[in-house]
Amino acid sequence: MAEQWSQDYYSQEAGWDKAGWYDFPWDNYGDSRVKAFRADGSTAAYTFDTAPATSEVYQVYLTQDDSTRKKLSDVIRGDGSTA
Repeated sequence: MAEQWSQDYYSQEAGWDKAGWYDFPWDNYGDSRVKAFRADGSTAAYTFDTAPATSEVYQVYLTQDDSTRKKLSDVIRGDGSTA
C-alpha cells in the first residue's frame, strides 16, 4: 500500500489543483458516524433510522448560525433496540 501511494503521489503533475480530490488514503479515513438532525429548539428528542448498536455513543452539538458548535449535555448510548 505504501509503495502504491508513493508511486501515485510522485507521479502527479505539479501545480495548483492538478491532482484529483479525495483520492489518497488520508483523505478518507473510515466511514463517518456523524448523524445530523434538524431541530427548532423546542424538543430534545432524537430519532434514528435504525437503533444504534450497544457500542455506539453519540454526543450532541448545537450548530450556531456562524457555524460554531456548542456541546450539549445530551449523550445517546445505543442499546441495539431503541431507535
